[in-house]
Amino acid sequence: RSIKASDDKCASLCHRCHTKLDQGPFLSREARRQMWQRAHERTVRELVRQKLWPAAVPLPERFVELMESF
Repeated sequence: RSIKASDDKCASLCHRCHTKLDQGPFLSREARRQMWQRAHERTVRELVRQKLWPAAVPLPERFVELMESF
């Protein structure tokens, strides 16, 4: 609780989805994990595609190959 995640764990969500993910009994733990994972992957891919991934933030290992293709 109230611990900031590492910058390489970013996931962009709209307000409604963020609330759904972050609060209340709307989703099971597994559903939350899957929702975050999809958002994280889309966010990283888009930031890499647009060449906006910050140079000072290590790219998560599973995305290193993706970075090399752009």
